[in-house]
Amino acid sequence: MTPDQLFVLGMVIGAISIPATIAAWSEKRRPRVPAIAMMTGGVLMLIAFARNPGGYTVGDLPDVIYGVLGGLLGG
Repeated sequence: MTPDQLFVLGMVIGAISIPATIAAWSEKRRPRVPAIAMMTGGVLMLIAFARNPGGYTVGDLPDVIYGVLGGLLGG
């Protein structure tokens, strides 16, 4: 996987874990699985950041996301 793909996958996993964390806290449960998912997403983003020679800036994120989605959709 390319660093861009790892970064986008980490962002998606991290974003999906946020509602699960809120649901667990509202039901007074410990958010074990969402916490693991959030950490996994963070680790994937750190690996992508380390593998990308120039790193990422906030301005690069739309290009990275659209590039990965375009690659998946065959564009």
